Amino acid sequence: MNPELIVKAALDIGAAMLKAGAETIRVEDTISRICRSYYQGHLDVTSYLSAIFVSMEVTNPEDASGCPLIVSQHRRISSVSNDLNKLEELNALSRYVCEHTPAPEEINTRLQTILNTSASRRKVIIGYIFATFGFTIFFGGTLLDACCCGCISILMYFAGVYLKERLNNELVYYFILSFITGLPACLLEISPIPTHMDTIMIGAVMLLIPGIALTNSLRDLLTGDIVSGSLKLLNSLLLAVAIAMGFALSMLLTGV
Repeated sequence: MNPELIVKAALDIGAAMLKAGAETIRVEDTISRICRSYYQGHLDVTSYLSAIFVSMEVTNPEDASGCPLIVSQHRRISSVSNDLNKLEELNALSRYVCEHTPAPEEINTRLQTILNTSASRRKVIIGYIFATFGFTIFFGGTLLDACCCGCISILMYFAGVYLKERLNNELVYYFILSFITGLPACLLEISPIPTHMDTIMIGAVMLLIPGIALTNSLRDLLTGDIVSGSLKLLNSLLLAVAIAMGFALSMLLTGV
């Protein structure tokens, strides 16, 4: 079996896991287990927030000198999100590969099936509404505040889908999305409707804050992965600043 195709398949799974929000240590462990289920030899796997590097030594039986074949590949990661359902399916795929060692073609077919499967739009919107509704009530908002925040979450979803297709810069994406989310809350504050802007904003911002990314960064730091943890921590802080600036701009423009 071609070792380059095996490394490529392992990289494809690892890259998909990283894009779905997996920790770098889990990505490295998954790629290592997949590669070692096919070949034994020296293996180096390094994963960062935006790149994955793999180098594997494979003994070539056709080479009389006994020199190992060095297979090195890397993958650039352009964007990272949080999709726990897809991450669970990728974990199941990696376990299947390690147990059955299928051909690279089968791995690619199964991987594409997972990547091409997306959550139902209706379920995601319902999740947005319930999440913002619950957080608004939790932080002291009224029933009217929660209903308004639920309506704003629908706007947030469609604005996020529109911006995701047109923006590659994550900071700009979160800045614009937080501005679009904060503007209706500010307009409700200056309207005759008896709502509370602060609780509505708090309920809405809970969908934007990079809580999982921040937790993963601290976990990487505690496990000794200083570089990856520091990059994730810095990225989380920058996203938090972008979100705060978006809400601040909406408040500044409306004068509330």
